[in-house]
Amino acid sequence: KKKAEDKKKAEEPKKKEEPPAKPTEPLVSVDELNKKGYAFLGQGKLKEAIDTLKLATKQDPKNIQGFMGIGMACMQAKRYPEAVEALEAAVALNPNSSDIQNNYGLALIEVEKYSEARMAFERAYTIPPTNVMYRVAIGESYRREKNTLRAREEYEKALGEAVDNPAIYNALGNLALGDNNNAEAFKWFDAAIRLRPDDIEAQLGKSGALSGLEKFDEALEIARSVTAKLPNVPFGYNALASAYEAKKEHLLAIEQYQKALQIDPSDGYTWGNLGWSQYGAEQYDEAVKSSQKALSIDPKLAYVRHNLGLILAVQDKWSEARKEYEAAVKVSALSEVRSAIKDLKEANKKH
Repeated sequence: KKKAEDKKKAEEPKKKEEPPAKPTEPLVSVDELNKKGYAFLGQGKLKEAIDTLKLATKQDPKNIQGFMGIGMACMQAKRYPEAVEALEAAVALNPNSSDIQNNYGLALIEVEKYSEARMAFERAYTIPPTNVMYRVAIGESYRREKNTLRAREEYEKALGEAVDNPAIYNALGNLALGDNNNAEAFKWFDAAIRLRPDDIEAQLGKSGALSGLEKFDEALEIARSVTAKLPNVPFGYNALASAYEAKKEHLLAIEQYQKALQIDPSDGYTWGNLGWSQYGAEQYDEAVKSSQKALSIDPKLAYVRHNLGLILAVQDKWSEARKEYEAAVKVSALSEVRSAIKDLKEANKKH
């Protein structure tokens, strides 16, 4: 009997020994995650910043700094719905911060919730100390909504509060440029430069206005000076390209737009402008590709849809052209329609 029991024990499978339990690693603190996330943000590593700060807010749902960082990183990454969500959480935690309300409003503009954006800017404006730039932001929401009359009203209100603020003159200049009123735009940008001679936005705006007034050499001179000061940002190259394009020097314009895109390949406006210069150079296939790239980045670029419609029409692709024009008209301001008609008339002369 003993032998049978010994045999049974021998046949039984031996129990595996459990490995010793690993010591639990301490969690990274919320402060450390915030610091790490903001460091990624400063280095331009946006995905890493967002992921790290999301861990911080998951660990502490009342982490305002974390939600603000996520909002800023998502705005830079053009992940606008996520930016809105993060900044909405920050607003809920601290509704009395004008900075948070302002950033929330800027994110809402990008998802085309203009009335909600204006409410956020109004709240920011009423939180002491008042800041006239929130009034400018309200005007910007109207401009993005293509309501230029209301935009001008808000900018002029802001000007009445701070006549010495060059940012307000720049806002009025950009509004005039959008309406192709180059003489008025020149006046506003020149006023901004008199207040702050090194204002890059005013210099670029003045260059654009001069191009529209066919003062090409002056426009190119300003754009070159900006490029010399800031060779690693796209603004000067875009201004140079715009001046060359206005001068009908399409190949030179293409070269400068391509330089700008090497620095920032995610700018839909630059892709759209490149497509227009390629159209001028009769590089139609390339023009279509560049225009489609612009619309893949921002489908609501009305002027690019008008341009693409014209490029396709010139290639006798009438059904495709019609679709682009129909889509363009739905999202166009009157000034954009007028520009498109002008381009059609020019094309009729040539083709």
